Amino acid sequence: MPFSMMLRRFLDPQDRYCWEVMLSRRARQIERGSDLVREGDTPHFLYVVLAGWAQKYKQLQDGRRQIVGLFLPGDLCDLDALLVDRVDHNIAAVRDLSVAELTRTDVRQLAEDCPSLARLLFWSELAGAAAYREWMINVGQRSAIERIAHLLCEIYVRQQPDAGVRRRCDFFLTQSQVAEATGLTQVHVNRTLQELRARGLVQLRQRELHIENFGELAQIAQFTGDYLHREASSNNVDRLSYFLQSMGSRNETDAPDVIVELARRRA
Repeated sequence: MPFSMMLRRFLDPQDRYCWEVMLSRRARQIERGSDLVREGDTPHFLYVVLAGWAQKYKQLQDGRRQIVGLFLPGDLCDLDALLVDRVDHNIAAVRDLSVAELTRTDVRQLAEDCPSLARLLFWSELAGAAAYREWMINVGQRSAIERIAHLLCEIYVRQQPDAGVRRRCDFFLTQSQVAEATGLTQVHVNRTLQELRARGLVQLRQRELHIENFGELAQIAQFTGDYLHREASSNNVDRLSYFLQSMGSRNETDAPDVIVELARRRA
């Protein structure tokens, strides 16, 4: 779920206020198409999307690229980027973007002042790993129509409010970007979108995605949305306290250091 939704659900008003004040003091504007992070850079910030969309991508020397993730309003951009000396990917603004830049010192201070926030940061990193796995199988195993249907389902579900369901949502990707996110050619994307429209499932117009039959679209994509963890409960987050202790952390505010240790063990 978006990090902003986790804050509303699991943080008390005072802690949430401290987070929002910090974000407002660190706001920065990024023009559409500009890189926020470039491969090979030394990372200095954790970015939080305040408005707009961003894409994470890898690019080959000949210019071919693969979009490997999308960041929507309320999302954290790469908590793990604070843990390495050089980043191995790029992040660019899909449209004009407003982000908050948080230094490692900012993150540590917030974690010390609000242990619950430390747990949520850790949980967000684990949820992000689940999304990466789903994107991998989407490109590696699904057919063209399944890939695009799955991408549309994810973008739609991620923008649904806590309560209630809307039949439309923002959609700022070009067909070229859809191709880069699904490992297809732009021509194949165009044909597949036409097929989905002809079957009365979706409409894309004026930067909006209109879902006419979500159930059938999800069935085509074999989409469940479980990997988005939108139904996470306080029990899920509370388990992190025990987990952090089992990793040898003396208290919950050591969470950033524990994430570093996990990253090293995975490597």
